[in-house]
Amino acid sequence: AYVLTSFIVLQGYLRDAGMHVRNVQHSVNDMEELVAIHNQHVDVADRPEAKPIRITKGRIDFENVHFRYANHPLPLYSECSLSIEAGERVGLVGPSGSGKTTFVKLIQRLYD
Repeated sequence: AYVLTSFIVLQGYLRDAGMHVRNVQHSVNDMEELVAIHNQHVDVADRPEAKPIRITKGRIDFENVHFRYANHPLPLYSECSLSIEAGERVGLVGPSGSGKTTFVKLIQRLYD
């Protein structure tokens, strides 16, 4: 009974340690992705005659947006239109690969 109890207790500690190692690895992966994004050369350039941006209302508008990754035959977004008002909270929900992260990257102009 002592050996079985000790094994169960030890198993719990090892499971907790493994969970913490996994969380640290996820954090390291996220930081590596952030550094890679920060170090990327920006291919999207403003036009020479573009005026400096002045944000007055804080509204985000997508009007008839089409987006497709170069290595995919089908578009991820086709004729996507939406408005997000200043102060409005929006939740992006969907399965993996449905375009949630791409949507945020489009807002940040990481794609154009």
